[in-house]
Amino acid sequence: MGIELATFATYATIAAAGVGVYSALEQGAAAKKAGKDAQEQADIDARNKRSESLLEANKIRKDAERRRSMAASDMAGSGVTVGVGNAELIDQEIYQDAEEDALTTILNGGKTASDIAYQGKVAARQGKNAQTASYFSALQQGAQGVYAASGSKGWKTTNPNSGSTNGSFFPVYDGNGSQFRYNA
Repeated sequence: MGIELATFATYATIAAAGVGVYSALEQGAAAKKAGKDAQEQADIDARNKRSESLLEANKIRKDAERRRSMAASDMAGSGVTVGVGNAELIDQEIYQDAEEDALTTILNGGKTASDIAYQGKVAARQGKNAQTASYFSALQQGAQGVYAASGSKGWKTTNPNSGSTNGSFFPVYDGNGSQFRYNA
C-alpha cells in the first residue's frame, strides 16, 4: 500500500527542518571561520606595516648620515672647521630633522598597524556573533519544523486535555480571555 500522504508530509517537514538546522549551523561556522581568517590576515598586515615603518625610518636615518657627511665634506673643502660653530649647528639640525622624521614614521606605522589589528579583532567578533546567531536560527528552524510536523495529521500526538490523537500538542489561544485550548 505504501506510505500515507500525511505520513510522507510529516517526514518531509521533519527533513526540511533538519536541513534548515544544518544550514543555519554551517552558515554560523563559516562566518566564524571567515572572521578568524580576517583577523589572522589583519595581524599579518599589522606586523608588515610595523616592519615597513621601521625600514623606512632606517632609510631616513641613513639618508641623514649621508647628508651630514656631504655637508661636512663641503664645509671642510671650503676651509670651514667641521664640528664647531655653524658647521656643528648645521650637522645637529640635519640629525634632529632626520630623527624627527624617522620617529614620526615609526609612530604613524604603529598607529596604522594598531588600526589594522583592531579591524581584525572586530571581524573575528562579528564572526563569533554570527555563529551565535546561527544557533538561535537553528533552534528556530527546529522548533518550526516540530510545530509544523505536529500539526499535520501524520504525527500521532496525544492531547493531554482530551486524550485524543492526531491533534496538535501545542496550545492555541481561543480568543476568550486567557483561555488556551489544544487542537484535536
